[in-house]
Amino acid sequence: MIIFVRPATSEDSENFTKWYINSPSFDPNFHLLETYTLAAFRKDKILGYMVVESRESSQVLFCFVPNPGNSNLESASACREFFKTVVTLGFSSGKGEIFFCGNVEGTNKIASHYFTEIVDPEKKLFEGLPTYGLRLEDIK
Repeated sequence: MIIFVRPATSEDSENFTKWYINSPSFDPNFHLLETYTLAAFRKDKILGYMVVESRESSQVLFCFVPNPGNSNLESASACREFFKTVVTLGFSSGKGEIFFCGNVEGTNKIASHYFTEIVDPEKKLFEGLPTYGLRLEDIK
């Protein structure tokens, strides 16, 4: 299964909004500053969206929004491609770390294959959300 990742466009907004509101990641009180959204897709369908916040020295992946019609394999594969894409973008933009924050057990399990869970409460990005991190220097 070949999956591509591209920036989400205004044409994606309807699907993103509908899927996000009905996903376990939905939190109407959660606001980020400088974000962009990526879309994972195959030739025949959109597999999901990932919201990424760009910070001065890091990028933070939040809010995986899968297509509700996905199989577990399709959602896991889309997550993997998002993680790989953001690591590449991190290297090209000079970011030092990539973080993932999630509240969905399955997505957190996928993240744990690529990132290390941060257990120090002072280093977590958001109280109550599991946080995973990856120093790009460690994988060169």
